Amino acid sequence: VVWVDLFLFLFLQLASECPESFKKWGMTQTIAYMMGFMNFAGFHFSFAQLVTSLLGLVLGICVTLVPNISQMVWGKKMKFGHITTLQLRYYPMELAERIANVLTHSINFLDKSAELDRHTRTSMRFALESEIDELDPVIKSMQEAYDASTWERLLFRLTCRHRRWNNDRKHVRRFIDAFKDNIGGFDDLFYMVKKVMLSDDHSNYSNLIHDERRSVDRERDLVKRQVFDLSRVTCDHLCKIARPPNQGFDDYDEDAALEEIEGCAAALRSAYALVPALPQDASKPRERLRNQLSCYVFAVLCFARQVCDTFGKETRDIKDKPSEFRKDLKNYFLESFGDQTEDGYKFLWKFRTEADTKYFVIRNMVSIFSCFVMGNFLQGNVFTGFNATCASTLALLISHFPGSAFELNLTRLLGLTLGKVLPIIIMALVSICGNNGTLALVVHLSMIWAYESFFAFIYYTSTDWGSMACLVAGFGCSALIGTRTTTWSSSLFQTQYMEIGQVTACIIVQMIVDVIDSTLRKRWPRDVIVTNMAKLGMTVDDETAMQWDANDTLQHLASSD
Repeated sequence: VVWVDLFLFLFLQLASECPESFKKWGMTQTIAYMMGFMNFAGFHFSFAQLVTSLLGLVLGICVTLVPNISQMVWGKKMKFGHITTLQLRYYPMELAERIANVLTHSINFLDKSAELDRHTRTSMRFALESEIDELDPVIKSMQEAYDASTWERLLFRLTCRHRRWNNDRKHVRRFIDAFKDNIGGFDDLFYMVKKVMLSDDHSNYSNLIHDERRSVDRERDLVKRQVFDLSRVTCDHLCKIARPPNQGFDDYDEDAALEEIEGCAAALRSAYALVPALPQDASKPRERLRNQLSCYVFAVLCFARQVCDTFGKETRDIKDKPSEFRKDLKNYFLESFGDQTEDGYKFLWKFRTEADTKYFVIRNMVSIFSCFVMGNFLQGNVFTGFNATCASTLALLISHFPGSAFELNLTRLLGLTLGKVLPIIIMALVSICGNNGTLALVVHLSMIWAYESFFAFIYYTSTDWGSMACLVAGFGCSALIGTRTTTWSSSLFQTQYMEIGQVTACIIVQMIVDVIDSTLRKRWPRDVIVTNMAKLGMTVDDETAMQWDANDTLQHLASSD
């Protein structure tokens, strides 16, 4: 029963849509308890483990209430950077400013497009593309911050700031509802703007004859001022209603701004109606430039209409509905396992149809289950029998990418080894100060602080060694905190050595499974690169490859001479 239960639980956790942190800690706790149930010595519930876990959770929440002490020492104002609600009110302003920059830069680009050289045009096009792509992460961050602020309601009630909590959430809720993913919504409009920018190729202008170039300039001059006015008025209105509430901006007349937007939109439609139709013998570049102008004018008009509709009178007094714990828990299970499509449950459908999802589940299940079997049956050497260390470690080190994961596994092996070895060396240094007393306590705490701070700094600043530093800090924490110099003995060193051996064994198992998967599916980095090049039409035939080999041989002979 335990084997079946563990197998089904691992499958459901890996295949579900729940956050990765839930997967890791859910599998870790289940593996530990299942191994305890199978132990012949009997299962012993650890109340201390439960209490310390809850205590760690409470401390993690309390850490978010710590202000910027290091900056306060230098005379700066106290800020609580980890309280989500305090940052929530600024997301709409950031989003509105980014939108205003996108429209302003795109108008300036189209206005100067005919005079730009090829390289300047390309750099400006891709800069605009990056600006548009950065809008979606801001919207997602705003939604995540809004959801996270639900749990801070009690804190603001205790500090008598519940009105600010409620006003900020109501203010952000207005923008979340407006920018949610709808057909014909803001995301589709800015996608159209991006396609217009990317389609503005240098060849469209270089292939025009003199009369066609003059006609392009005339038709753009007819609508340029109206497009700019409508974009300016609409973005100005959006920026003003995005300002944080209760900061002296409550006298802004939204109705007058909406009327001004409607007037500018009517002026743009009238100006575009004056654009003459294309002649029958117009060239393809001329047609593309006309379509480009039409799409951009349409996008700006739709943007103004969308702002008027989604930020109308009915949205000003929107009722904020804080989520309830029971409802959140229900939605979590529905989103993780209960979402249904025409083909059945969503997570099972993705497992059946998406190759990457299928092999992600299979690869990790094989690795974790193999290590669970090893920890259950193997005894002797570094294994003690009924030990969940191997399987629990792999549950935390989920393998995402076959092929390139080989180097990642080596980094993990280094991080886990250092996380087990360095605490032994550090505690040996602590033992110099004695077995007890104030000096030993101060040195012990200082070493813990220095150890965790050093590797946390590496984790946040280094892209190459960040993952390794995270493992060193995490796996070395228990050995530093849970060990005192008065309890050290040869048996403790033996236990540490056996843990290093077990962790090394589980990483080797994961490396073997990843290598097999990469080989069978041809997912090595070189294979992926060649496949993607072939999809782009950049295939290399045998004759070209032989020519490259001959050139390399000639260069080698020339250098040897």
